[in-house]
Amino acid sequence: AVVANVLSGITNEIDGLSLQAVSLAGRSRNAA
Repeated sequence: AVVANVLSGITNEIDGLSLQAVSLAGRSRNAA
């Protein structure tokens, strides 16, 4: 259970980072 919680937390962080990266990439594209 603990391992599952840690893994879910890591995946949530990765999802957040990927979303930020996508939004940043979209901004740079719009700026260009």
